[in-house]
Amino acid sequence: EYLDLNKYLINNLESTFFIRVSGNSMNNTGINNNDLLIVDKSLVPKNQSIIVVSLNGELIIKRFLKDKSGNCYLKSENKNYPKIKLSSEMNPVIWGVVTYVIHKLS
Repeated sequence: EYLDLNKYLINNLESTFFIRVSGNSMNNTGINNNDLLIVDKSLVPKNQSIIVVSLNGELIIKRFLKDKSGNCYLKSENKNYPKIKLSSEMNPVIWGVVTYVIHKLS
């Protein structure tokens, strides 16, 4: 029987895209260099969501955090990368929420 991965991995076909990871800032969450991410741009990020965001013109993948004061941060899942406090001067544009990660088993 034909297995349609769209049926199992994509909720909103029109707003879903794939992106290839470059880097190791999210290693401790299971997202590794060269992995393929499934991203849904129709989802609104919640506290702790992993998102794809354009920051100063560069696409990055980080965990979205919002504290009780309303401050928003981008957190790497690798202790070698600092947490980034978001500000309007950075021109952040959220491209979508990561829903799945696909990687080759070693």
